[in-house]
Amino acid sequence: ACHSNGNFAKAREFYLKYNQATGGSDKRGERLATALDRQAEFSNKKGIEVKNAAALNSEKLDFSPALFENGVVFASTREPEGAMKKLTKEKDAWTGDDFTNLYFAKENGDGSLGKPEVFAADLGTRFHEGPLTFSRSGDQVFFTRNNVKNGGWSLLKQLTKGREELKLKIYAADRSGENWSSAKPLDLGDKAANDAHPSLSPDGQKLYFASDREGGLGGMDLYVSTFSSGNWSAPVNLGNQINTPGNEVFPFSYDDGTLYFASDGWGGLGGLDIFFSEKMDENQWRTAANLGTPFNSPRDDFGYVLNFTGTEGYFTSARDGGTGKDDIYTFSLPEPQANKKDGDGGSRFFTICATDASTGERLKDVKINVMEQLPEGGYQGFEDDFVVRLVPT
Repeated sequence: ACHSNGNFAKAREFYLKYNQATGGSDKRGERLATALDRQAEFSNKKGIEVKNAAALNSEKLDFSPALFENGVVFASTREPEGAMKKLTKEKDAWTGDDFTNLYFAKENGDGSLGKPEVFAADLGTRFHEGPLTFSRSGDQVFFTRNNVKNGGWSLLKQLTKGREELKLKIYAADRSGENWSSAKPLDLGDKAANDAHPSLSPDGQKLYFASDREGGLGGMDLYVSTFSSGNWSAPVNLGNQINTPGNEVFPFSYDDGTLYFASDGWGGLGGLDIFFSEKMDENQWRTAANLGTPFNSPRDDFGYVLNFTGTEGYFTSARDGGTGKDDIYTFSLPEPQANKKDGDGGSRFFTICATDASTGERLKDVKINVMEQLPEGGYQGFEDDFVVRLVPT
């Protein structure tokens, strides 16, 4: 709290007291205290434009945007309308607010966003539907939901008596025309755990998510499950290059192999900060790096997503000056992926895809030569230090 309020001296004092009390077994005390001396490092290149996406936001919680077709889907605790208003009569006992529902804002012809409307009412329940991710085709969705059975009404009565807690689980549904199939929970191997915030890899073969299951490094850790032979594999912890004794949440898997996520355990500007890590090999990651300003602030910042071309995106922040408690912000970059800090995370990666011009089919196992056009005409081999990573699907 002191850190987020700018009282760095008091924050450092308590971080170090915590470090002493734990005997250094929990590295957060030391790491967060050190981060206070590195505030100047958590800056970014100039020219990045960040704006409040006012069309999406309300006085309530609006968070976790996901790009979908010609618009944005997001979670919100705003008062529901229409069919959802009839369905959700209760309040969240923890917050006293409405349960989260999913909303869709369609992009207008001029690039602005229209009024948000309930997204896929057939996926809604009387409890939480939250952060979600879509397949590249848009025909499959994975989303966070309370694991309600039989409509949840008898369980709600038990909840009010403090007997039971609804867990967060990841559900999947398929689209047929304008409708979505009945959502089914994924079997990720631990019924007692909270599993949330799914992010599907661009090829649809890996699902990243946050979980508080036993055996992790902290409160919420990031895990990955791989789709094989029609099933999702046992989740694998992403390890200590990404996870800390704190909370790592809201992952986003980008096309170049970079994983963006929020953490309160690595140290930064305060609250949850947005970090990124580049994938080196199967489940091998570079040490997480702070994304810096203007994405991060003294308050919670999370739910980062980037468009395919790496030029625009959205994220969530509780920073001062917003419309409500959590707001969604939009950003544009002066050059693709210019949001990454120089020197953090090593080489920058770009995905090059080869496609058959006549059929549109993506090609695999092709050899690519990258050339640079010379001012006087002609081409030569590109001299900058970079890696070409072939993506077969």
